[in-house]
Amino acid sequence: MGINPLDSACREHDVAYSKNRENVHLRNEAYRVLSLKTLKRVFNRDAPMSGRAVALGIASAMAAKAKCGLGIKNKSKIKKKGERSKKLLKLVIDLAKSSMSNGSDSIKSALNSARNVI
Repeated sequence: MGINPLDSACREHDVAYSKNRENVHLRNEAYRVLSLKTLKRVFNRDAPMSGRAVALGIASAMAAKAKCGLGIKNKSKIKKKGERSKKLLKLVIDLAKSSMSNGSDSIKSALNSARNVI
């Protein structure tokens, strides 16, 4: 049994991130690349629904991290962008929950739990 494309993309991200710990721009680029690769998994019709839901969560988190520009030293920018990323994550969770079919109660409950934490 081989590694699925989502695991491969996450591993590539981990390697790129570990090589560029000090360079914020390259780390953010690694976030964007992982986000794009996981979005391909979301729209892959051959992938199981649970795998697609996980890929959507990863893609959303990575896009939010890249958009926030994590690693910026200015505290006022971090606070404003942190509030904006929480709103973005809540919106993504709500959209994912509303697009789910009735048969995926465990995924819906996981999304509800994530929404409550944020």
